Amino acid sequence: MSAVQAARVRQPALAATEVIRHRRAFSASECSTIIDLADNLEAAKDQFQNYGEVRGASTIWWLPTAKAPKWLTQRLRELMREAAADYEFDISLPMEDLKLMAYRCGNRVPWHVDCGGRAFTRKLTLTLLLSSPATYNGGKLTLANYSADLHRDIGDVVIFPSFMAHKVTTVDRGTRHTLIAWAHGKPFR
Repeated sequence: MSAVQAARVRQPALAATEVIRHRRAFSASECSTIIDLADNLEAAKDQFQNYGEVRGASTIWWLPTAKAPKWLTQRLRELMREAAADYEFDISLPMEDLKLMAYRCGNRVPWHVDCGGRAFTRKLTLTLLLSSPATYNGGKLTLANYSADLHRDIGDVVIFPSFMAHKVTTVDRGTRHTLIAWAHGKPFR
């Protein structure tokens, strides 16, 4: 096989159980700006019902993509398009509104998936750590079959298929801020 032919050989897609990590995809200054966007949004409580126990982030804010800064939506879309190509997923549908989250002491999110029900077209989940890990304890993003510490620094992005089970461990000190985005496409078949 010639070098030209070898260059044309397509790399295999990522396995649906693999995770994409982008170290410091956003600067600390950009993360601070994103946190500040919540000042102009209506706060809500995030709740997961789990065996009679209600847990979740202390506070969430929904940021409509149409009202988000263009630099932010462009960067998120670019990251999602790259990930979709790596997984060979179709993400032809518009990105849904962004979810800003603040986890305070005692907050956590139990095991769950981000697709099914009303979210049946979700293909990819993107999480962006907006806080420095030095400002909180606990609050680790954990995915099934992954032992790695996925968010190691402020600005780190983790992308994974929305059907992968994941959780956030209990925050023991401080506040953990994140942004969550989802890419949609035709339902899997």
